[in-house]
Amino acid sequence: TVFDQSQQQEQKRILFLKETLLSIHKHLDVTNNENVQAIYQDLHQAILAVNDQEDLKWWRSRHGPGMSMNWPQFEEWNPEKEHQIIKKRKGKEADKVRLRSITPTEGSGNRPPVNVPGVRMRAVYDYLGQEADELSFKAGEELTKIEDEDRKS
Repeated sequence: TVFDQSQQQEQKRILFLKETLLSIHKHLDVTNNENVQAIYQDLHQAILAVNDQEDLKWWRSRHGPGMSMNWPQFEEWNPEKEHQIIKKRKGKEADKVRLRSITPTEGSGNRPPVNVPGVRMRAVYDYLGQEADELSFKAGEELTKIEDEDRKS
């Protein structure tokens, strides 16, 4: 796969950098200066400790196919049903608001309603789209789910 090919390229890059740094380390040997000897040895140990397999494993689990997905959760929305919205403020008690109905805003009354088939949902929390094809929304916004999510991406 493309990801595996990129992992192989990344492994080559890590090993190349490791070789290059070891070469620089060897040519800049300043161990004759007692003040620098400890730093020099620490640098050498740090370079030797680079583990390409561990680095690739870490990258895969955080940014590759093995990363955890934190997709937004939705709950079904019924405009006729009363919904309680709780706003929390720092250092204060939560304000409770009852939503009894949705009234069109001033400019929205001129347009005919659009009938889109699907399930009406309300966002439980804010979500900022991570990719160009992802939707961003705020908690409480009403959305219409027109098809099931794509599990491939």
